[in-house]
Amino acid sequence: MNVGMRVVCIRDDWKSLNGPMSVKTSVPVKGKIYTVRDTLNHLGVPFIHLEEIINPQVWNGNKMMEPWFQGSFFRPIDETKLDQFRKHLVPVKQLETVR
Repeated sequence: MNVGMRVVCIRDDWKSLNGPMSVKTSVPVKGKIYTVRDTLNHLGVPFIHLEEIINPQVWNGNKMMEPWFQGSFFRPIDETKLDQFRKHLVPVKQLETVR
């Protein structure tokens, strides 16, 4: 995943996350679309921060940091497919004038 990429959350059982998560931590919701703000690869496992969710920093062993979300909980959105779908959407007023 790259910064700026839009992704959809495909799993939201955040209780299974390792690392610090506070009661005040906002988490992604399954089915919602987000934008990748930052990426991190830790021991071969991808993690991301999201534009739409900015959490306060928490103590993580030896430093303060914003909690990361595991990349495997997200799937990249194929913008090409979305654009094709949008082309088929026609405003109701245009449909009425065509008749």
